[in-house]
Amino acid sequence: MAQVVGAVAALLVAGGGAGIAYNILFPRGIFYLAGQSNAESQAEAAGKGAQPGAADCERRIRSCQEKVERLIAEVKALESRKPADMKEAKNEPAVESPPAKPADIGMDEARRIFKDGSATWVDARSPENYRFGHVPGAVSVPSSDFEAGYARAADRLPKGSRIVVYCESANCDESEIVIEKLLKKGYGNLVHFTDGWAAWETTDLPQEKR
Repeated sequence: MAQVVGAVAALLVAGGGAGIAYNILFPRGIFYLAGQSNAESQAEAAGKGAQPGAADCERRIRSCQEKVERLIAEVKALESRKPADMKEAKNEPAVESPPAKPADIGMDEARRIFKDGSATWVDARSPENYRFGHVPGAVSVPSSDFEAGYARAADRLPKGSRIVVYCESANCDESEIVIEKLLKKGYGNLVHFTDGWAAWETTDLPQEKR
């Protein structure tokens, strides 16, 4: 009997010592350990053993600052967009620039163009002056009755060809009026012979009357 009591006492002492040792090593207890997964144990151990250092904090701060700076740059880029870009984004047609002003030429250039036959000539004077004399092959489109004259001569005035317009002299304005109206009709390759018929009839170039 004494031996049994001694063995039980020894077991209690041994069990108590083991329990004390376990609690020292695992302060959260056996039940917590049993229910804790390996991943949680590893995360807890990593959290206890590795706190973020100053370098890691600075890196995160710089990353946030860079994101903010990128957002600010994108906002500024949107605010500074040109009106043309905005119209394109709205699928609005771009405004076409007006045709360039026709070149003015004198007698020498007019002679060269006439001889190489590279242009159609338009007489902007009155029908009476046209019948009195004009550049051979020229069509009559008087500024005083432009629409009627243009309707008669439209088939002889292809829009892709060079067209030389003239009136009586450098002091008349009929040729400028006709040029302006031809521009509105879509003619882009126009030339203004500023010296006009007064200069032409003093040369040896041919003349036509009818």
